[in-house]
Amino acid sequence: MPILVSGCFVPTASELQELQMELFPQYLEGRVGLDILPFQETDLPSIVLHQPDIFKGLQAFRGLGKPTLNVPERYNPYGTFCHVEPGYYGEHDELGEEIMTKWAAPGQCNTILDTTQYITWIQQRLLERRANRIEYNIWQVLAFGRYTALNSSGQVIHEAQFNTQNISAAIPWTNFSGSFPLRDFRAIQLLGRGTSARFDSCAKAYMNRETANLLMSNTNPNDVGRVGLSACCIFMSPEQINQQFAAQGLPQIVIYDNGYIDDNGNFNVFIPYGYVIIVGCRPNNVPPGHYWLTRNAVGCSISSGFWQKLTDSCDREVPRRIKIYDGHNGGPALEYPRMVVVLRVA
Repeated sequence: MPILVSGCFVPTASELQELQMELFPQYLEGRVGLDILPFQETDLPSIVLHQPDIFKGLQAFRGLGKPTLNVPERYNPYGTFCHVEPGYYGEHDELGEEIMTKWAAPGQCNTILDTTQYITWIQQRLLERRANRIEYNIWQVLAFGRYTALNSSGQVIHEAQFNTQNISAAIPWTNFSGSFPLRDFRAIQLLGRGTSARFDSCAKAYMNRETANLLMSNTNPNDVGRVGLSACCIFMSPEQINQQFAAQGLPQIVIYDNGYIDDNGNFNVFIPYGYVIIVGCRPNNVPPGHYWLTRNAVGCSISSGFWQKLTDSCDREVPRRIKIYDGHNGGPALEYPRMVVVLRVA
């Protein structure tokens, strides 16, 4: 039990061990969503997507000594334009008079609070919340074809939608002996027709751990389950499944179980249970879209990208407050929505 010494509570143990956070901060490193939809900045106030018309048709037969024929339709190099309204995100935290008056440095008594260190902690927290919002938006678009922003009452105040391809498993994967995951992925192979996207072994199939457990529990001897039923006691694994998939030119599975802890203390995975998100591949490794950062005028200059701000009211008002702001304007946009296929398996 802690005891009071010189105005500070200290533990009775002779040694104090500092532990890492249970969920270690993960600002940008290891966030798979940003590998799929990387950042892109624009000086425009909204996201403008331009898609030229595709080339169609076969060359006409002319015949010997005959004039050539006109191409049936005039080509439109400007194609279609799509405007996506960005979201406007931002929040702040503050260092108030009570903290600056009463708090001492951690683990020490009679020591002035290091405001620089405390502000750094606040900034790290804001950065983590920003990164969680960005990746949450990305996986919402990939899984549902839409992402939303809610107000404090839970009402939708911002929304953007994209037409991804959706397909359901012929037999849910919860039926371990009767489902056919290989057959489901073969059906996805065909969805690249009419596009430049390929859903072969270069594609990736993202799922959370719980959904992957359904796949690895398959016991169908005519499908992936044959590995687990072999006489030489080979256990089902992602590597074994990917070997089977690669042999048939099917997407490779990627297990991604990351998420965030909400303000109520509940952990939420980014990829919902029962969803497999297949991202195809295009020539030159072009991504299916980007997370766009649009113009903002929050700071002293108008620019694109993220914005941060720090204010100190020390010479303007009482009580004194140091406020740290962080935010961004923008959101995810799928420039090639047919490059994403959502497979519902449970």
